[in-house]
Amino acid sequence: MISLYFSTRGRIARGQWWRGMIGLAVIGVVLGLVWLSAVAWPMMASLGAPTSATFGTGILNLIRAVGSGSLILLGITAYPLYCLGVKRQHDRDKGGWEVLGYLVAWGLISLPAVFGVGFAMVDLGQGVVVPSQERWLDAANGLFSLYGLYLFVVLGCLSGRPGSNVHGADPLGGESPARPLTD
Repeated sequence: MISLYFSTRGRIARGQWWRGMIGLAVIGVVLGLVWLSAVAWPMMASLGAPTSATFGTGILNLIRAVGSGSLILLGITAYPLYCLGVKRQHDRDKGGWEVLGYLVAWGLISLPAVFGVGFAMVDLGQGVVVPSQERWLDAANGLFSLYGLYLFVVLGCLSGRPGSNVHGADPLGGESPARPLTD
């Protein structure tokens, strides 16, 4: 397990990647619940009535707390996620730049929430004022989601290259495809 999460050497098959991702998902859910119970739920309890003067600011502070939690989760899981992704890319005879790009994008997409940037206060009427995400941030989140979907398909659904490659032996034990003899 240590080499699965803390080494970028070699190759792993889809099944190993899925098992590794499920393990990290469990860790993420547990850490998320701890963060919610320690930070977010107490903040929600103190918001008050939607018509209060501080309600919108309280919601914005809650958004900041969720963004901070996302960055903390990234900090804890980034290297294991990177190792899993790189080894999976190695199985496809590629490098890990796409995985690194995703992790950097995750950090960057969390920053606006942490600093409360990209949100405008909108009056919904009857004294209810709430933050609303601006369109540029909607677009950035959409692109980030598409990039994540692309990596999900590449890492979790596409098969690796059969046979050995520069990153090691085929994790499924497959042989290299037959090559025609040349003179």
